Amino acid sequence: MLSGFPSQAVADAYLHPKVDESKEVFTWELPDLTALGDFARQKFGWAKTKTDEILLPVMKKLDERKV
Repeated sequence: MLSGFPSQAVADAYLHPKVDESKEVFTWELPDLTALGDFARQKFGWAKTKTDEILLPVMKKLDERKV
């Protein structure tokens, strides 16, 4: 085993996970398209046209599932 691998934080999270004990029904939220676009531009260097080309069809599919 490599020294320091996995990190103690990773081992602790695995051995003692923080579990949401809520009894509320789970619901999905729509992704924040603006934040996703900003992330893609910063991390991948994508232009707005590229982010729109990739993300807008996904958002359309998600919207169709709500109907």
